[in-house]
Amino acid sequence: MQVIILSGGNAERLRPIINSGEKFLLSFLGKPIGIKIMMEYIKLGVRDFIIVVSPNNERVIRDCVSLFFHGSSIKIKYVVQKETLGPGNAVKLCIDYICDEVIVHLADTWVPVSEMKLQFKKN
Repeated sequence: MQVIILSGGNAERLRPIINSGEKFLLSFLGKPIGIKIMMEYIKLGVRDFIIVVSPNNERVIRDCVSLFFHGSSIKIKYVVQKETLGPGNAVKLCIDYICDEVIVHLADTWVPVSEMKLQFKKN
């Protein structure tokens, strides 16, 4: 199972809550929401993530993820969405990196993942 986290937009609808455009970094329960989302999926056994970023937020998101998951066994691929063309375009940019069943998660949307009934393929 892979998880795509979409964080390439400008976060215009989240202003004035955040001014920087980094939806992934929005503080939620003491941590960046993107990190909380990843931790929820990791609890369920997901180890493969694709994070869609913009050219403006790529470095700060990479640094944040590295800080929280340095030395872990999770796999993370970053895909840069150069133009804000919506979530469909963001997922399309990930096609070459999808090698399993995939869940698409918006970086500014909290869903109690641990309560979801995910069915993983048995290899």
